[in-house]
Amino acid sequence: MDFKQLEAFVYVIRLGSFSRAAEQLFLTQPTISTHIKALEEELGTQLVVRTSKEARPSERGSMLYEYALDMLCLRDSAIAACARPDGGALCGTVAVTASTVPCQHVLP
Repeated sequence: MDFKQLEAFVYVIRLGSFSRAAEQLFLTQPTISTHIKALEEELGTQLVVRTSKEARPSERGSMLYEYALDMLCLRDSAIAACARPDGGALCGTVAVTASTVPCQHVLP
């Protein structure tokens, strides 16, 4: 299990789509699928329930999702702590909202 696999998993669950996750992570959809498949094989369980319209977490996937968020946040905190002169770390989520034009053309 590595951070790239966990990051792909989190984005698939968050966005409900392999292709949207790929777009957000600047990867191809097959790469996202490979990351999820490798994670499922390593853990020996289905993590994502795939339908023609969406991807949602399985019961075990929901459990892993919470752990994955914590692990990615801890990784980001460690990076921030090493980068800051005082050794402090910050972690959290920033939500940015905008109308459709800035959302599609400015924010990305």
